[in-house]
Amino acid sequence: MQTNERCRTCMRTLIAIVVAGFLAMGSAVASSDSNDMTDIWYNAAQPGKGVQMVHTGSFIFVTVYIYGQDQKPFWVTGELVRASGALEWAGPLYVTTGPYFGGTFNPAAVTSRQAGTMTFTFLTPETGTLDYSIDGVVVSESLKRQPLTLDNYNGSYIGVLTQTSTGCFDPALNVSAAGPVGIFIVQHETAMAVQIVNPTGNTCTFQGTYAQLGRNGRLTAAYTCSDGEIGNAQVIEMNNHVRQFNARPFLTSASNGCSTVGRITGLIPN
Repeated sequence: MQTNERCRTCMRTLIAIVVAGFLAMGSAVASSDSNDMTDIWYNAAQPGKGVQMVHTGSFIFVTVYIYGQDQKPFWVTGELVRASGALEWAGPLYVTTGPYFGGTFNPAAVTSRQAGTMTFTFLTPETGTLDYSIDGVVVSESLKRQPLTLDNYNGSYIGVLTQTSTGCFDPALNVSAAGPVGIFIVQHETAMAVQIVNPTGNTCTFQGTYAQLGRNGRLTAAYTCSDGEIGNAQVIEMNNHVRQFNARPFLTSASNGCSTVGRITGLIPN
C-alpha cells in the first residue's frame, strides 16, 4: 500500500483540502469512538447466556440474557457512557417487568428500576470484560464477539485509504497519506486475496486467511507490491455492509522497515 513520492504529494494536498472542509463545517462535524462495540458477545464456557451491545457515539446500550434463581430466562439492561480517556464504559443497570406477551399489552404495567451498575472494559477488537451487579450480586465475565455466519467480501470496490507510516529505514517515508484506491477481493470461505491499486498504478496483493469474529472479521496475510515491497499484514475490524466494507489495516514491511496503520473503506458502485 506504499505510494511513490509524487503520489504522496497529491495525497497530502487532498488531506489539506479535506481538513479545511471539516474546519469550515465547525460544529456540524460529529465525533464517534474509534472502535464499534455493536455485536453479540458471549462467554464460550457458558452456553445459553449472551450479551448484545448497540454502540452509538460514546454510548452503549447493553442487554444481558441470563437466568434467575428459578432457572428461568431473565434479562437486564445497561446504559453505558464512555469514561474520559479510557477504553471503558460504565452506567446504571436496570431490571424491567411487564405484561405477558400473549395477552393485551398494557404499557402501564411496565416497571423499571435500577438494580445495580454495569461496566464494560475493551481489551482487544474482539474481546472485553463485563462487570455488573444485580441487587448486590456481583458478576465478572470475559467476553468475545460471537460469530454467526461467514461474511462474503467478493467484489470490485471503489475505495478510500488513509495511512500513516513510522519507523521506516528512510525517514522520508514516515508520512501520512490519504486518497482513492481500487480494491478487488476474491474470497473462498476463509481463503482471501485482496488487491489494492493506487492511482499511480502500483498494485499490492494480499494473500491470507480470513476469520469471522462476531460481526467483524480479521485477515492475516502476506503481501507483495509491484514496486518490489513485501511484508505482512493484519487487517482488523473488517465490517461488511450492503455493497460496502470498512477495515483497519496494519502493515509491517520487510523491504523498507515501515510500520503502517490506516483505515480503508470500499464501495461497490451500482
